[in-house]
Order: sequence, then structure tokens, then C-alpha cells
Amino acid sequence: GKITFTFDPDKKKFQSLGVENLMPSEAPSSTSEVSTTATEEVKNYTAPTAIDADWTAFNVKLAGDIYKLPAPVSAFEANGWVLQDGAGETIEGKGFQTGFSMRKDNKVLTFYATNYNDQPQTISNCFVTYFRVDQYDAQFPIELAGGLTNSAKGADVLAAYGEPTKKEDTTNNSSYIYEVNADQNITFAVDKADDTIKSVTIQNNPDELN
Repeated sequence: GKITFTFDPDKKKFQSLGVENLMPSEAPSSTSEVSTTATEEVKNYTAPTAIDADWTAFNVKLAGDIYKLPAPVSAFEANGWVLQDGAGETIEGKGFQTGFSMRKDNKVLTFYATNYNDQPQTISNCFVTYFRVDQYDAQFPIELAGGLTNSAKGADVLAAYGEPTKKEDTTNNSSYIYEVNADQNITFAVDKADDTIKSVTIQNNPDELN
């Protein structure tokens, strides 16, 4: 770039200032510039055929299909899920983003996604690393390690998984949190009155894929 000062030699006065930037500007990224071809990370994913007995494997049967989190968004799409919020967006290389949702059977599931590739990727090429099912908007059938389903009680959770890593209480619910670390955990919200499970939150967001 350059800066130009202009003076009037007769009047000895400053006349003008010119600024020129010759550096090329970067065009904003858009989905159309990002490849939709499946990444190596997505290609290497294999859905489990059965639910592992160990909950830390993060196997889950959701709406009739088994996944191992983190699981590619495209694996959900192949099983009939349709992206809603965030469809058409991209996530930067090694990035993480919240606020996505997808629909199946006229119900909506909110999820978080991580891009394990070095380059920006479409949501379909990113991985689901968090979601929650509940008794309200996201009433999807679910099965976890130990045979736990939506109809399980808090006592069933304790019998299958033992004492939680930590327990948090509100007026009406108790949250049983089973934790590998802050980014890898399962939380059961249990109604204090009747011991029913109000919601199940699953999060497995490791730094790298296994």
C-alpha cells in the first residue's frame, strides 16, 4: 500500500492526502466454496451393530438406529434425519459449534457439532458430539448401555452405572452425572417425586477421534 501527500508549491499549502491499499482482500467463506465430499474422518466412521456394555463407549440407540458418539451428521441423515437450524452452514477446521437441530418423525433434536478435519466443512461432514432427549419436545426413543431406556427409573440408572460422578439437585429433579471429563459425560435428570427420567443428555467431544 502507499500514502500520497500533495502540496501546492506556489502557495506552499497542503492540498490532499491519498491512501491506497494494494493488498488483495479475502472473500468471505461460503458453503458453496466448501467441498461436500465426505472427509476421511467421516469415511472412517463405522456405526456399531450393538450397544457396548460400557457406557463410556458412548453407544446409543436413538429412534431405532445405533450410533457411537461422536457420529457424523451424515450418518443421521442417512437414517432419515433432516437438518433444520444450521442447515447449509459450515464449521471452521477443528471447530465446534452449538445451536443445530434436525427433525425426524415430526420431532426436533437439538445438537452440537464438531469438525475434526483441518479444513472448513459442511455440517454433514461434521460430527454430533452432544444431544438431549426429554419428555417434551425431543421425545425420541433411546437405549443406552445397561439396557436403559426412556422408561427406566432413577433406581435403574444407579443399579446399572453405580453412584454418579456427581449429583446436582433442584427443587423437582436430581441430575445423575456420569463423567469421564467435562467434555465426555452422560446426565440423567430424574424426577424426585416418581423417580422417572425427565431427560438424558449425552456429550462426547474428545479433542481427537479414536
